Amino acid sequence: MKSHWLAEICIDICIFATGHAEQNIQYRASSLLFELFWRHSQQGRANGNISVVASVFLPFLPKILSHVNYLSTLPAKGQLRKDILPCALFILQSAPVGLVKALWRKLAKRAEGKTQQADSDDRYGGINGSGAGYKELNAGPTHFSAVDVEI
Repeated sequence: MKSHWLAEICIDICIFATGHAEQNIQYRASSLLFELFWRHSQQGRANGNISVVASVFLPFLPKILSHVNYLSTLPAKGQLRKDILPCALFILQSAPVGLVKALWRKLAKRAEGKTQQADSDDRYGGINGSGAGYKELNAGPTHFSAVDVEI
């Protein structure tokens, strides 16, 4: 499904403005994004088409993922994070599962081979030696009971 051109333009302008030097412009841009997503999510819930609404905004995810380094430098309780992260969560929770899976496959294909070793288990952007690779994750037990996992 292709996103709506007007939604794409609004998202692009607001994401671009969140990197502005003036803090008031950053805050206004992030709050506009939040208002846009919130209003459409409320209308989608009322009309029963929330998954269609979320799928229109699906291109927001790769765009926000490309700015993750910038977002990680922001304060944990900063206004930009408070406005932008719920928008991404809305899409992840409400978009059709098939579309989200297709997006992740597309992003994984794009990221494939970006590590130094071609035979690396962490070939989708992982840092060698920093975590468990695919083989280590699949070698362990596959069943967890309520006693094994604490939240």
